[in-house]
Amino acid sequence: MILQSKYTEAFFKSLRSGGVFVNTRSVNGQDNTMVIGCGGIVDIWGKMFVEIPIRHNRYSWQLLEENPHFVISIPKPDQLQEALIFCGTKSGRDIEDKFKACNLTKIPATQVNASLIKECAYNLECRVLYKQDMIPGNIPSSIRSSWHGDDRYHTLYYGEILDCSSGD
Repeated sequence: MILQSKYTEAFFKSLRSGGVFVNTRSVNGQDNTMVIGCGGIVDIWGKMFVEIPIRHNRYSWQLLEENPHFVISIPKPDQLQEALIFCGTKSGRDIEDKFKACNLTKIPATQVNASLIKECAYNLECRVLYKQDMIPGNIPSSIRSSWHGDDRYHTLYYGEILDCSSGD
């Protein structure tokens, strides 16, 4: 596995400059990708995890509930900005293949049932080991009103990092 510091640094830098792709797959085998702009990499239970928040109304939430595997694809600095915008604003419910629409090359994962993106700097293959729905009453009201005024909350998914690979 690539040194943790390399992909951790790339993950947080990408979150702040456009986001990272979260790739999922339906039980029927249809791939989907979305973009997140927040999350974390944490060490819990002696394992490295990616923590990602996904709102309950997102198509990717539905897919993660069906199939507990996902891939975090971290773009190279200042690349794939149009794809990040497209995949962050279009739903897989409406676009049959966002990868194809954005000219992203899917690569089969080795450890999970989801796809990697060849054009990305790093791909983290993850399996959900824990998830927790946000409890609105536990969120300070100032944050709740700023970030959840629409009453759409997230499930926090903790995906154990099973493999990490570099793109091109």
